[in-house]
Amino acid sequence: MVDQAQDATVRFHVSADERYELHFDGELIARGPERGSPGAWNYSSLDVPVAAGRHVLFARVWSLGEIAPCAQMSVRPGFLLGVEESSEGGADARWSTGLAPWEVRRLDGYEWTNHALDFFTGKKLRIDGRRYPWGIERGEGDGWIKAVVNAQAFTAHPTDLYPPRLLVAGTLPAMLRRSVPPGKVRFLEDISRVGDISEHPIHFQNHLSGMAEQLQALLEGRSTLTIPAGKRYRAIVDLQNYFCAYPRVQGSRGRDAELTIRWAEALFAPAARGTLPVEKGNRNEIEGRIFIGLGDSWIFDGEMNRDYSTLWWEAGRYLEVLIETRSEELVLDKLTFEETRYPLEMESSFSANDKRMEETIPLLLRSLQMNTHETFMDCPYYEQLNYAGDTLIDCLVFYTITHDDRMVRKSLRLFNDSRFPEGLTLSRFPSRIRQVIPPFSLLWISMLRHHAWWRGDVEFVRSLLRGTRAVIDAHLAHVNSDGLLTGLRGWNFLDWVIEWKDGIPPHGDVGEISGPLNWLFVYVLQAAVELETYAGEPELASRYARLAEAHARATEAAFWNEEKGLFADDPDHQFYSEHAQCLAILSGKLRESVAARVGQGLLDAPDLRRCTIYFSHYLFETFHKLNRFEPLFARLEHWYGLTAQGFVTTPEMPEPTRSDCHAWGSHPLFHYYATILGIRPAAMGFQQVEIRPQLGPLLTVTGRVVHPQGWIEVDLRRSGDRLEGTITLPDGVTGTFHGARGSQLLTSGAQKVSA
Repeated sequence: MVDQAQDATVRFHVSADERYELHFDGELIARGPERGSPGAWNYSSLDVPVAAGRHVLFARVWSLGEIAPCAQMSVRPGFLLGVEESSEGGADARWSTGLAPWEVRRLDGYEWTNHALDFFTGKKLRIDGRRYPWGIERGEGDGWIKAVVNAQAFTAHPTDLYPPRLLVAGTLPAMLRRSVPPGKVRFLEDISRVGDISEHPIHFQNHLSGMAEQLQALLEGRSTLTIPAGKRYRAIVDLQNYFCAYPRVQGSRGRDAELTIRWAEALFAPAARGTLPVEKGNRNEIEGRIFIGLGDSWIFDGEMNRDYSTLWWEAGRYLEVLIETRSEELVLDKLTFEETRYPLEMESSFSANDKRMEETIPLLLRSLQMNTHETFMDCPYYEQLNYAGDTLIDCLVFYTITHDDRMVRKSLRLFNDSRFPEGLTLSRFPSRIRQVIPPFSLLWISMLRHHAWWRGDVEFVRSLLRGTRAVIDAHLAHVNSDGLLTGLRGWNFLDWVIEWKDGIPPHGDVGEISGPLNWLFVYVLQAAVELETYAGEPELASRYARLAEAHARATEAAFWNEEKGLFADDPDHQFYSEHAQCLAILSGKLRESVAARVGQGLLDAPDLRRCTIYFSHYLFETFHKLNRFEPLFARLEHWYGLTAQGFVTTPEMPEPTRSDCHAWGSHPLFHYYATILGIRPAAMGFQQVEIRPQLGPLLTVTGRVVHPQGWIEVDLRRSGDRLEGTITLPDGVTGTFHGARGSQLLTSGAQKVSA
C-alpha cells in the first residue's frame, strides 16, 4: 500500500518471468510481459493516473516451467516493477521492487489439468474457489511475507553485456481488450445420468429450450441463471465467429458446484477419435457430433458475487459449458468473455463486381487477427507458435492492409535472435523446444527482402544482414561436388502435399537432393543480391549473384526434363510438382526458352503435385510473374467456398485439416491488392510504384491501399482489352501503370489512366 500526497500520473516499468497480471486498487490494468526471448526480454511502460490517497499495487505472477506454453521461454521466476526517474534523478522507492517493502504470498486453489491437445499451448487451469484467497487483489488476507530480491535487473552493464536475461523495452502496443458478443445457445441438455460426456453426441431431441433461453439471457446480460442443487447440464454455445478471449464468470452460492468451459473450432463426428486431423464436415453443424475441446474449470465456494477468470486466453468458435451442482443451488450472475489480440484493423479497402471477393475479406482478415498477439502465430488453438514460413505471409498481408509494421519488425528480429552457431534460424521462435526447418531459414531472408521493398529502412535491414549471410553460409556447407544443395539436418518441410510424407518434397530428406529445395536456394540467393545491393555492399551482392547463377545452372542440368518441359522433384525424374516449377520461375534465373516452357507446363501438365493452401501464395506469385490471371481466379474458388462449408477463418490444409484457423491462408488478401489490383513497389522503400492489374474476368475493381507515405487509390474498369480509370499516388511517389495496350507514367496525386 502506498499513500499518494497529490494527484499524479506515475509511469511504471514492469516485467516478469514468466507472466504477470498487474492490478491497481483491485482493477486489472496490464498483462505481460510482451513475449520475447532471454536475449531480448521485454518490459512494458504504463502511465497510470494516481489520485491523492492510499492505493494498492498487486501483481499476480506465475511460472509454469515444463507445462507452460511452448512459446513461453524462461530464465528464473521473478517480478520487476520500477518507476520512471523523478525530476530529482532517483527512482521512486514508494513503488519499485527491490526498494519498496513489497510482500508476497503463494496463491492457493490453482490446479493444472492434462489433455493431449495442450502440449504446445500449455496446461489448462482449474481454480478451487474454496481454497482461493479472496480479496488478495486488494491486499487483503493473512500470510504475506517480505519479498526476496533474487537478482538485480538491468538493461546493460559495462562489464557484463550478455546477462542471462537482457531487458529491452517492448515494441508493441497493449493487446486489445473488448467484450465478445454473446453468441447463440445452440443446444442445452440435462446430463445428470450421462457418464463420460466426451463420448456423448448432441441430439436435438434432448434439447431443453426453456433453460437454453435462460442461458441466452445470462450471456446477453439480461438476467441471472439459477441451477438447482444436484443437477448436471451441458450447453453448446456458438460464438458465430472465431475469438481468442478470457472467460469471466461471476457466481453466488452453490458451494462445491463446478463450471467448466471448453473451447473448440468445430465439432466432430462420433468416430473422430485418435490422432488429428480428422473430417469435421460442415462447421455450422452440431447435430450428432461430439465435442472435443480444451478449457478451464472453476469450483464455487458458496459465497456471493465471486469473480473467476483464467491466466491465459482460450480460442475457438464453439463453447461447451458444463455445470454440475452439489447440495446447494448455484446462481450465475454473469458469464462474459473479453477478446484479446493485437489491435489490428483493416485500413485498406477493396471492391470488385464479383462480390465473392469482398465477401471473403472478413474471413481472411479474421484469420490474421486471431493469429496476431504478442507474436504472430501459426494457429491460436493448437500451437500458438511463430513460424517463419507462416510469418512471411502474415507480413505481406500487413504491408497491404495497415500502416503499422511494429509486429513485422519484431518478427524479423526474433528469427535473427534464434540462430544456431552454424547459422540456421529456428523454424519457430520464441520457443522452449528447438526445431529447425531449413527452408524456413531461407524464407526468413525472403521476408527481409519483402520488408526492404515494401517499407525500406536501410539501417534496420543492414542490422540483420549478418544473420542472412550466416543462413546462406550454413546452406553452402551442404552443396556437393556437383554444385547441388543436399538436404540439411532438420525438417525440410515445404507444403502439406498429400503425396509427400510430412510435407517434405521427394528426396528432400537429410543428405538427399531435391529439385524444389534447390530452386528455393536459388530464389533466396537472388533475394540476398537485392538486400546486399540495398545495404551498399556491392562485393557481397556480386558474390551472391555468382552463386545464384552457378547454382541455377547446376539445378537446371540435374532436374530439367526436356521431353516434358518441366523440372523434376528428384534426380531420377520420377516426380513433378507445381512447387518446383514455381520456384524455378520465381528465381528469375531461367533461360528465356526454358522459362516459357516451364510456365506453359505449370499451367497444362495434368500430373503435377498441386500446391495446397500455404504454398498457393507462391503459385499466385508465379501467375503474377507470368501475367496469367485465368488460373489465379480458378484457384480462388477454394476460398470462395469456405463460408458455405461453415468456416469463419482459413484452414491449415485441405480436408481433413487439423487447424481451422491458420493465417497463412489469408494470403489472397495480399493478392487482391498486389496481384489483382497489381500494386507493388518498383523500388526499395516503395518510393516508386508499379501498377500492373490482372483483372481476369472482373469488369470493375476499386481499392485504397496503405503506403508508407499515405495511400494509393485505384479505380479501374475494363472495356474490351483496355483498362480505364483513375489512380492517386501519395506526395513524392511516382510510378508506372501497365495495361494490355501499353504503359503510362504516373505522378503524385490523382490522374486518369487508359492503357
